[in-house]
Amino acid sequence: MGGRPHRVRMGTVQRWRAHPCGDRGTRSRVLPVGPLCAPPSRTRRRMRPLASLALAALVAACSGAPVSQPRDRSDTEVNPSLGQLRAAPATATLDARVLGLQVFASRDFMPITPPGGRPLIVSARVVAADSGAVPAALVVERLWVVRGDSVWIGGTAEQRRDPDGSFLEVVAREGPRWAPGDRVEVIVEVRGAGGRRVMLRAADVTIGSSF
Repeated sequence: MGGRPHRVRMGTVQRWRAHPCGDRGTRSRVLPVGPLCAPPSRTRRRMRPLASLALAALVAACSGAPVSQPRDRSDTEVNPSLGQLRAAPATATLDARVLGLQVFASRDFMPITPPGGRPLIVSARVVAADSGAVPAALVVERLWVVRGDSVWIGGTAEQRRDPDGSFLEVVAREGPRWAPGDRVEVIVEVRGAGGRRVMLRAADVTIGSSF
């Protein structure tokens, strides 16, 4: 009481982040620690997940029937060998239906595209062999495109179900810049209602192009 005012010395903290080229441990700039650097309140932290969920719900509502998201898997499961990919069957039975693939692969070279054209885009539709409706619970977990000894692992976040249930489509973008006319194999892994998974393969798919 009445003594000299207590002075608080502000310290510094060193933050680390991954280098964009993959070199770990690259040091970022040193930032002061103080009231202005305090973490966000609990209220703000709660609002961010809620906002993300609201945005996801809006996207699902605008894209037709919702499709469950793929589940995380271990490295050994999500990255089968080249031999295992090429051994995948053209048809397989899941949820009491015989399923197959219809695949479209293409590069865009329209005048408005960047020099060299856009990267490969692949559309894979899971269909029933008897042309009936596919099971409602189907989800495409993984997608691979094989060209020779090269394998591209495509994204599976973009999925949609046909309103009449005749197919489940997954679209993978930003693939390799393989040349039109090249022949590839497209393999998908599909999960059913009970968690069982099957692989389907479309062989001898020709990369198309648009000019």
